[in-house]
Amino acid sequence: MLNDAHVPWTPEELDQFSITIFATGIPSLFGTLFLLVSACLFPELRVFPARMIAYLCIAVTISDVSALMSAFKGLPGIYDDDMLCHVQSIGLIFGFQSGFTWFACIVFNLHRMLCMEKNDGERFERYYHLLAWGSALIVCIVTFTQSTIGPSGPWCMTDITTNRTQLWHLVVSYLPLIIIWLFGLVMLVQVMRAIQQILKRRRNISLKSVIRLLIYGVMFMLCAPFGFAARLYQYEHKLSPSFALNWMYLFSVTFQGTLLLLLFGCTRHMVKLYRSLLFGTKSDSAQDESRGLHDRTPLMNR
Repeated sequence: MLNDAHVPWTPEELDQFSITIFATGIPSLFGTLFLLVSACLFPELRVFPARMIAYLCIAVTISDVSALMSAFKGLPGIYDDDMLCHVQSIGLIFGFQSGFTWFACIVFNLHRMLCMEKNDGERFERYYHLLAWGSALIVCIVTFTQSTIGPSGPWCMTDITTNRTQLWHLVVSYLPLIIIWLFGLVMLVQVMRAIQQILKRRRNISLKSVIRLLIYGVMFMLCAPFGFAARLYQYEHKLSPSFALNWMYLFSVTFQGTLLLLLFGCTRHMVKLYRSLLFGTKSDSAQDESRGLHDRTPLMNR
């Protein structure tokens, strides 16, 4: 077993963690898989802005599948199985790190488009991949080689039972995420200001997809601090971590795919695409102003 130290959760709390992971993780996984399948089926959903959403969905899918291991195997079972604990830990770390980084890339692209009036984001795509997947892979390798994997509240991630592993978890895993979060906050504030100015100058412009991305960004920014707060609290109170903070952290992680589905999958354009696929009806996508991921507004075509 990875660590024989007692994890300070009651059986009832562990059961609640498992139930919450199952109840939120399954819809989230369905949401990301639906968007990924849609991107494969419809060429109009494979333009650059939509591809970035698809890459984010891949990262969220990895974290959802990893988190759901706790729901199906049960937390004590995950803790007691070295291989499962390692697999879940690496999956969660990779999914979290890459998901945060893709979020930062998306808001950076929005900032260039709206604040700097540059629509050249596609030329950075290879660098986005290198940054998102590369940084996540490095963090996973370093975590694995330093033998810091172990029980971490509602799942296996980085061992929380010693000062060394907790400090390591904060510095290696969470410090980069906090930096990304602050970067995203600055970008989002400037993007919101730019949208206000654009709407004042051109009230007839369509920004529906941009607004959807902005809503996701705001929700992401609101959810992320629960993870930071839970780990900081746990670092100070090793024997009595906050169940409420860890539960909110867990919920915010496994809700991401559902939020993406609601914003980008539940749109008129998506319904028309599937209606056309299933029943052979045609939709005039050139004049459709309600398109979800493929919103080609005049601003986005500049």
